[in-house]
Amino acid sequence: MRLKEPIENKVSRRYSLSILDDVIILHAGRDEYGNAVPALDILGQPPIMNGVTLKYSAFDGIHLYKPEDSFIIENSVVADNRGHGIFINSSVSQVTLSEMKIRGNGGDGVHFRTTVIFPPAFVYWLWEEQIYPVRRSHVQRREQRYVQACEQVFEVASWTGQVLTVNFMGFSSDISDPNHASRIDVYDGPTDSSRLLASVPIVNNTFPESVTSTRQKILLKYRPRIHYDASFVVEIVANQ
Repeated sequence: MRLKEPIENKVSRRYSLSILDDVIILHAGRDEYGNAVPALDILGQPPIMNGVTLKYSAFDGIHLYKPEDSFIIENSVVADNRGHGIFINSSVSQVTLSEMKIRGNGGDGVHFRTTVIFPPAFVYWLWEEQIYPVRRSHVQRREQRYVQACEQVFEVASWTGQVLTVNFMGFSSDISDPNHASRIDVYDGPTDSSRLLASVPIVNNTFPESVTSTRQKILLKYRPRIHYDASFVVEIVANQ
């Protein structure tokens, strides 16, 4: 009688069912707004790639974010792209590049970075007994592929008769068009069904006017745009 192999001796591996074989990608790398993006942008486990030619991209040739297991790219050409040839953002570190031709790229031929997870912008709840002013700051990087809207309600006790003012202390971004920028929405109350006081685009080196509530509660909601750098500092002040 043959004994079954103990389950603890088995190793679970992840691999993609997708294949890129003898594929040519030229002059790619622009999104719907005309901004430069990677020609081949992969989130999670990459497809099997063999015989891929990727040239003349407006940004990185291949951008790999958070692969879940080891992978191989072989017999491929990544050349003459404006950014890095291959950008790998991973904590797995089991990458095999075999029989590759990587040349003439504007950045590194192969750029490897360990995955960094950034926290949400607003991570504290401010209770009535806490003291104003308070500041909140946030940094979002272009290479992040997991970004989400986040929010926080600020409030003062009703018996104080105070209201809240939001001061925008500084913005930094790689977007100059406010219509396509990440935004901070400010609501005159605790939910986004409250009156919208302002929707402020995060545009580089701008200092928008302060916004003051008419109530004891104010909601700040950050609405990010993926694939872009964005950072900000805001200050919330209680005043009469």
